[in-house]
Amino acid sequence: MTDPTETASATSHTTTNNDRTTYRIREGESVTEAVVRAVSAEKDSRPTEIESLYSVIETDALNALFAPQLGGSRRMANGAVAFEYSGCDIRVTHDGEVLLRESGKE
Repeated sequence: MTDPTETASATSHTTTNNDRTTYRIREGESVTEAVVRAVSAEKDSRPTEIESLYSVIETDALNALFAPQLGGSRRMANGAVAFEYSGCDIRVTHDGEVLLRESGKE
């Protein structure tokens, strides 16, 4: 992951019309790193300034769920995991996206 003292970059996201922001998981980046980066960027904070992700979800399991299989193919052909983290509703999708929006918004 990038230096945790830096403010996360918001350059790899696009905002959709329903108050949801989409971030792409970067090559070589774990799912958990992408979630922390996305929430940090959304909140204009450093990763160290938001709550620890492992306090709300089993981070090793989240990474393993989306990690490629030994042959390099995707572990999940489709599907997603949703949870709440640091005031945001998070949805991680099988195709490498982290979608988030402020909790409580529909």
